[in-house]
Amino acid sequence: MKYNGISLLALTLFIPTAIAGSMGDVAAPGPGGLFIGIGGAYDALRVKSSDSALLNVDSGFPPLGIYSGARNSYSESEDKLIPMTQVGYFGALNNSGWLWGLELVYQHSRLDVTHNAASIHFFNPVEAVSNELRVEGFKTKMDNQWMLPALIGHSFKNSVLYLGAGPSLQKVEHSVYRSSDTQSGYYIGNLNGFSDEKWLWGGAVQAGIAYFLNPSWFLMLNYTYSKTETYKQNHVISFTPEINEGFNGGLLSFNTSQRLSTQAVSLSINKVFA
Repeated sequence: MKYNGISLLALTLFIPTAIAGSMGDVAAPGPGGLFIGIGGAYDALRVKSSDSALLNVDSGFPPLGIYSGARNSYSESEDKLIPMTQVGYFGALNNSGWLWGLELVYQHSRLDVTHNAASIHFFNPVEAVSNELRVEGFKTKMDNQWMLPALIGHSFKNSVLYLGAGPSLQKVEHSVYRSSDTQSGYYIGNLNGFSDEKWLWGGAVQAGIAYFLNPSWFLMLNYTYSKTETYKQNHVISFTPEINEGFNGGLLSFNTSQRLSTQAVSLSINKVFA
């Protein structure tokens, strides 16, 4: 519900302002220039994830062999207010009232999505034996996000309505907490958690309005949607009775596939350097 509320908030803020701006007389755009701005955004992160694992028991008490397991796909979200900065350039297109621009946006998102304890059910079809691994939790964190949208817009009295689209780059960390199968077959015992970090490419689209307070200062209000490429993680852990307090030794391979998307409503104040 929170995540859907972002879309409603964006429309509530954007549509009345856009209508008011479009009713003004068309004004000749300024010559353009470099601009720098700071502000904040109400950002929502949604993570769609699926997890699977492969358990290879090669020593210790029988039955040995390969066990495969998975858990149901899930989707979780988190939202909060975050700081943002941006730098860009805009210019006029032949005194037509149309403007073009390019904008580099940085958001220190600090958003993390946590999924509570869950079980992965393993099964060995050859031996017809199962095992249950209990994981204390999963967490996905987006710490930094960069976006580079190209902008096109039309100027009205004191304002510009614009659309934008471009690539995005974000740092993502996925963590798997401690796990244990001591309540089941006791093949593994206890395992420490682990985490992996990766920069992911994606794309972003934007719609907004810029309102000029004077020729040198303007406010920007916009709605942005971004989505990443698929994030795949493969982490292999070895286990032995001496270290993990189980009955067997072998390898456990965790496999995770994720897509991350964000929705944000942002407001910034910007200085133009003509």
